[in-house]
Amino acid sequence: MDFLADPKHPDHAECAAWVAEVTGSGDPFDLGFLDFAAVTLSSQTCLRIARHRPARGARRLAA
Repeated sequence: MDFLADPKHPDHAECAAWVAEVTGSGDPFDLGFLDFAAVTLSSQTCLRIARHRPARGARRLAA
């Protein structure tokens, strides 16, 4: 996330534009606002769920 805080970082402009698009705001992204523990837990939960789902188009086996 350093790239968002550092305007001189090579990826800053692209990532800042993405954040603005996703949030609908042109305001600078506030790293202090982000709860990294909650994001990590949420992403881990999503990955666990995704691993147990069949791939799109795959058939489920009858139990």
